Amino acid sequence: MSYLVPRFPLRGAHLTYTCLLCTIFVVSVEPCPLNATIHNYPDYYGYYKHIKGWFEVAEGSSSDTAIEVTFELAHANNGTLIANISPYPGYVGEAEANGTVKVMASNETFINLTYALKGLIPADSGTLHIHEGTSCENAGDHYYTSSDTDSDEDPWIYAETYYSDSLGYAEGSYNISNGYSWEDYIGHVAVVHDVNGTRIGCGKLLEESFALEIRQGSSCKNASEIGDPYYSTAEDPWNSTYIPNEEGYASGHFTIDTGYKCDDNDDRVVIIHGEDGVAIGCGVLYTAEEAAHHEGDSDDTYDDYEEEESTSDDDATSIVFGALSNFFPS
Repeated sequence: MSYLVPRFPLRGAHLTYTCLLCTIFVVSVEPCPLNATIHNYPDYYGYYKHIKGWFEVAEGSSSDTAIEVTFELAHANNGTLIANISPYPGYVGEAEANGTVKVMASNETFINLTYALKGLIPADSGTLHIHEGTSCENAGDHYYTSSDTDSDEDPWIYAETYYSDSLGYAEGSYNISNGYSWEDYIGHVAVVHDVNGTRIGCGKLLEESFALEIRQGSSCKNASEIGDPYYSTAEDPWNSTYIPNEEGYASGHFTIDTGYKCDDNDDRVVIIHGEDGVAIGCGVLYTAEEAAHHEGDSDDTYDDYEEEESTSDDDATSIVFGALSNFFPS
């Protein structure tokens, strides 16, 4: 049994208590490993809009600031070329074309072209072609060759027409042959046209590979708050890339020294992005205890969680005092 015994200072000072037998419970809260659930990057719209996975950070063994990174991702398909569409250089008009165009090999000379676009003129139509240029500033004409056919006719005049909805979104897919193989498209540009043939969007087709990095921000709710890469070393160490398999899955493990200890990454943002820097996935790193507060949250931002104050920043140990409620006087 525990008692809080009153002490009586001289001259009527405030009554104080002395604990004769109190129990102290020490609860250790491990700061690492940290885990993030990966969802889509804020406002991202494109082929990877269903990307998901997890990202773990643990203490490394090579130095105090080395961390071990393990990750696993789904819905990041491989065997493709991806063009991230943005407004065509010099275009002035109602459209603000964004999204992605994906090119996959259908057979030796046919390709499958898939698109997911937004920012188009609502309830409008247009076309999407691959052009011979290797930059949007100099896109050139349609990309095709007649060397394997008996006709010099441009095959892109038969390209499927897209139709935007009332919000300016359009998705679709079609097959086409222009005399080139899949690899020949690498580095060429995809151009989006409106119903009048005006070039309103453009993006360069690149081989598909991605990078992962921790950022300074602590929320995925707003792209402007994600921040820059998180490191304190002389050079940016975040240069690891991955390539998904044919089923669209990717996993990996690597060691990196960012100049920060493992627990310094708590509440930091993890970003997944392509070679061109366009971000497609985002998550926030939490301890196991913090993650329990966020289970079932859909956006993985969890800004409403406030961590309970610890008595020590060094060992993340919180002390809880427990005593029986037998007091005298009452």
